[in-house]
Amino acid sequence: MRNIAPYLAAGLLVFAGNVAALGEALAQDTTAAPTPTPPLTVCLPQAPMGLDPGRAPAGSASVLVSRAVFDTLVALGEDGTTIVPQLARRWDISPDRRQYTFRLRGSVAFHKTPIFEPSRPLGADDVVFTFERLIDPAHPMAPTGAGGRPATTELAATIQSVESLGSNEVRFTLKAPQSGFLMMLADTFAAIQPAEYGAKLLAARQGWMLDTHPVGSGAFSVKTIAAGANAAAPGPRAKPAFEVIAGAAGPIIRTLASIPVLSEASTRQRLKRIELSANEIYWQGPPNSEKLIIDIEPDIATRFGRLTSGQCQIMPGPDEADIEALDANPEVKLTETRGTDTLYLAFNTEQEPVDDKWVRLALAEAIDVDALARLKGIYGTPARAIVQDAGETLPVERHTSSLDFARSHLAGAGAEAPNLRLLAPVATTDGATPLADAIAGAWEKLDAKVTIDKVLWADMATVLAKGDYDVALLAWRADGADLARNYRKLLSCEAIGNTNASRWCDKSFMADLKSIADASNPADRKAATIKAAQRVASELPILPLAHLKQRWAVRTEVMGLDAAALGASNLTQAMIRTVEPMGGPLADPDIGPAPGETVAEGDAG
Repeated sequence: MRNIAPYLAAGLLVFAGNVAALGEALAQDTTAAPTPTPPLTVCLPQAPMGLDPGRAPAGSASVLVSRAVFDTLVALGEDGTTIVPQLARRWDISPDRRQYTFRLRGSVAFHKTPIFEPSRPLGADDVVFTFERLIDPAHPMAPTGAGGRPATTELAATIQSVESLGSNEVRFTLKAPQSGFLMMLADTFAAIQPAEYGAKLLAARQGWMLDTHPVGSGAFSVKTIAAGANAAAPGPRAKPAFEVIAGAAGPIIRTLASIPVLSEASTRQRLKRIELSANEIYWQGPPNSEKLIIDIEPDIATRFGRLTSGQCQIMPGPDEADIEALDANPEVKLTETRGTDTLYLAFNTEQEPVDDKWVRLALAEAIDVDALARLKGIYGTPARAIVQDAGETLPVERHTSSLDFARSHLAGAGAEAPNLRLLAPVATTDGATPLADAIAGAWEKLDAKVTIDKVLWADMATVLAKGDYDVALLAWRADGADLARNYRKLLSCEAIGNTNASRWCDKSFMADLKSIADASNPADRKAATIKAAQRVASELPILPLAHLKQRWAVRTEVMGLDAAALGASNLTQAMIRTVEPMGGPLADPDIGPAPGETVAEGDAG
């Protein structure tokens, strides 16, 4: 038999050589840099009012940035009412419902930035730091709102203390039982920030940088912030700029010169662009887009042009006049979400003549709410309560539109032909105010003399804090479906000068809120909530007008973004399609993958 061993050996050598060559090729392929995904750009009309979630109100830009950069202890589920774990993997509630003990996830990393490198993962000290600055107005880094007032009053009125029980365990003690406490912790203002970063900024006397250079643990980190051409001139309240130098214990921040604070209203109006980078070690997995860009442009026509040209891929609230063009554009898909904003009037109960309940009732009766909701550009449904779910389920009636009743109530109050100053928010100084015009027209039928004062969105909080107005036309972003929690933020005595634009302080109503908080079962809580809602409807410190629907224009190359994710400002799963797969285009953007799943409560994380 012929000896084939040499041939086999030669063949094996050739095969081995091919495998080696193939291995080298594969090694080269796998070490090649992956093609970066294109940045995902969102066009928004208004810049965030600062980037510190403890300070910034819940506008669309602030919420979007906060949801991307930060995490909270707990979060709302997709139904908007169920509490699910986030940074806290589980919690216990004491029998008297005054103590909440949270166990934190392990190995959650904070962002590394040019001026901060965390030395440890998330721990109880970070939770204590976050909430102590929110509940203690004397805290050296307490966030302040307009006029230097505390930015958040709800937590301070609720939490007695917060303490560390170990590296990954923290306990909250409440001043009294509060059934909506977990809902509070799901809010963006309760986002967890690193204590190490706060201590470093405080030592450098740069605490304001929490508002301009935030550090969180979210799916994205802030990379750059760009302002317009006129934003370089220092203002009278300029803050020192900085550089980072090496120090024995880590980076040191050193003052250089003066630049304006981004959260100042004048600078905020010139803020043009925020660039976020993907957090590749995010505890829920990195987001699908490597970059998320927030493009700020007040002019809606310019935003529309950027959307249709592909300069941005997502645009909320396209103008009514552009809907037909968008419907006909094969590169853009319109998505509608229920929305959480409610247009309402806040009557300043500290100002004559609207300090009189009967004057407020007359002004409410003069308005045809159904007609207002149908106004071009409003795109909403008539409102009965400040929270849509509550208006649909609670026995709260809307006031009948009747000029005869309105005149009778004005006469009874001795307030015929009242002079009224109505605040109307605008994006630009030359912005139109069709809704305010319609309201003024209705009141002028009562012989009222109405002056409409246009106020830039960015300046509205400051103007409201001064209290120099009769009525304000505002939008309230519902904080979950819990009516009582929204009432506490909108109408409680402690919220005057902050989120209580009606400046209404009613002892009976505050007792109603306490009854809701003290309720030990759902039936008692619902009964107390109905009583509070009926009191608000009777006293009329506010008049809900319309629940706004939310339209989003999304370019078809965007994947992984559904209506639920848009409504929750969750863009972690969204990305731009770069290669069309064999077999045709991918599915529509509103039926892509679901938003990132929250880790189950029992997970160690």
